[in-house]
Amino acid sequence: MKRAELEKKAKDLSLDFTDETTDEELVEAIKEAEDDIDDNKDIDFYKNEFDKAKQRRDAALKDKRILQKKLDTLSRDLESRPTKEDYETAKTQLDELLAFKNTVEEELETKKLASLDETDKLKLRLDKAEKKLDEKFREGKDTASSEFEKQLGVLTEKVSSYEKQIGSLRTMSLENEIIKAAVKGKAIEPSHIVRMLKGEFTFDPDLRKFINQVRDEKGNLKEEFEVDEYISNFLAKEENDYLVGENVNKDSFRMRDTNKDKHVKTPIKDKNDRYDPKDPKIIELAEDAGLKVEDWIETRKLRDARFDAIAEKEKLESQRKFG
Repeated sequence: MKRAELEKKAKDLSLDFTDETTDEELVEAIKEAEDDIDDNKDIDFYKNEFDKAKQRRDAALKDKRILQKKLDTLSRDLESRPTKEDYETAKTQLDELLAFKNTVEEELETKKLASLDETDKLKLRLDKAEKKLDEKFREGKDTASSEFEKQLGVLTEKVSSYEKQIGSLRTMSLENEIIKAAVKGKAIEPSHIVRMLKGEFTFDPDLRKFINQVRDEKGNLKEEFEVDEYISNFLAKEENDYLVGENVNKDSFRMRDTNKDKHVKTPIKDKNDRYDPKDPKIIELAEDAGLKVEDWIETRKLRDARFDAIAEKEKLESQRKFG
């Protein structure tokens, strides 16, 4: 080992030395210091192991004390309990006392009857018989009541199931009525008319049919329409002509200035050529048409698609004609 390395190691071990200290002396001093460190490490190791063993011993002694306490308590409980012989003796004495009690009560009842005249004896016997009948009646009533509640629960479940089935059948019936009316009105997509308008009808239990109710601002009923009539009127409206096959023509490309569509001349698509459901103009047009904003936009897209198809068809016809 070089001198510089020896001096560095000596400094790390806090050893005193001078330039006059020879390499052999430094090596010897370093060796002694390292041996002392190893001895101290061994001492610390054994001390830690001793502390751990002591902790384990203390924990074991604590557990032993707790267990001994439980055993002492259990032993005292067992000592205070009666033996099997004591239990049998006490049971026999109790049975004898109960038998004696019943005998005494019977004797008292006999003496009581002996002291009564025939009328009182009969009344007493009737009272006892009535008491037994009341007990039997209450038992039968409780049983009948429990059985009735079970049957009522079963019937309630059946009624609930039937009501759900009836509701499903009524919904199917309404959808069929709308489809028939839409087909009759020559709608392009009858199923689309179902999605748009089936929420406009309610079932009237008195009339046993679906109707559309028109109410004023105060909630008072103004008019009622049956399904066929309501669908016919809806498809007959000018703003819905794109929903009807035979009514789509060139004039449909012009946005009409009507009371129902008074803002159509104003562009209603955003810069990305889409309908914004939060646009106030679209919300107002949907309200005027009596539709939800989402349904109004969907019908508008169908109309746009129909117009695009017609335009493409006319373009192709024009090319064939003049091309």
